[in-house]
Amino acid sequence: MSVMYSTIKVSIGSTVALGLRNFNQNYPNPTIYLLTPGKCLRDCKYCSLAKSSNSDEKYLSRVVWPSFEIEDVIQKILKNKNKIKRVCIQTVNNRFSKKIYTRILKEIGDKFKVSVSINSENDELIKELFSNGVDRVGIPIDVATEKNYEFLRGGDFFKKINFILKTGKTYEGKISTHIIVGLNETDFEILNLYKLLITNKINVGLFAFTPVKGSYLEKSLPPKIIRYRKIQIGTKLIELGYNIKDFKFKNNGELIAFPKFNLDKIIKLNPFNTRGCPNCNRPFYNERPTGAIYNYPFPVKYEQIEKEIVDLGLDKIFI
Repeated sequence: MSVMYSTIKVSIGSTVALGLRNFNQNYPNPTIYLLTPGKCLRDCKYCSLAKSSNSDEKYLSRVVWPSFEIEDVIQKILKNKNKIKRVCIQTVNNRFSKKIYTRILKEIGDKFKVSVSINSENDELIKELFSNGVDRVGIPIDVATEKNYEFLRGGDFFKKINFILKTGKTYEGKISTHIIVGLNETDFEILNLYKLLITNKINVGLFAFTPVKGSYLEKSLPPKIIRYRKIQIGTKLIELGYNIKDFKFKNNGELIAFPKFNLDKIIKLNPFNTRGCPNCNRPFYNERPTGAIYNYPFPVKYEQIEKEIVDLGLDKIFI
């Protein structure tokens, strides 16, 4: 059997949770993150696994993903059943992926909450995933604008959006997507897309663009933390029912003022924590532990969130 069919990658944090590796961690591991092996057939310019990327295949974003025998990982997951809240399988578009994730779902699909992230516009494939015990399916959009989508990701932006919305109606509350901040879009474009998705009951996770050595965009810069924080707060306000017209933007689409909000209420919504399926925290996916943290993977004290908002002056920019 090909090694590609017999192995699965496990995020470095999840290896500790499963007892496959042993080192100290100061954050929780409620979700086990798995990644199907091999390079991708697609060529997203921001991805370390794109077919033209020269990145080391052990990386996806900043996370190291060592490989293990599938059976060993399945047995470790079953052994740690009481500790695990969710298993997230991230798939790479290649000929190995379906056989691998189907094998894993056969063993654990009825025993855990399982999420599968897959780049597909195939109704039958999504139906098959749910019939195999999947709890939630992630269909990534990543790029927030039509022009950038075609260049950076390839394909039809509106076709993808419409598929996500249609699938979200069929499987209400069970479809998610992701938006990456920092791919040459404006704040207005991200918040406008976020509003569309949330209104249609699509769960949306936020990533910060992360340059990875060997990828097409390796020399591009990640978004500034103040911009990311503004978007995090803006998206929380949208979840509370605010509309795009309630915000103020420059002509270039930069967000410069929020509708006046209750600081206490926003802080209690944990605006700077990782978003995704329940119990998702994606430890240090976008950041180094010693640098600016875009998405906190652990509980953050009220006072720390308040201090960040005040230090960045985000409590004072209102319409």
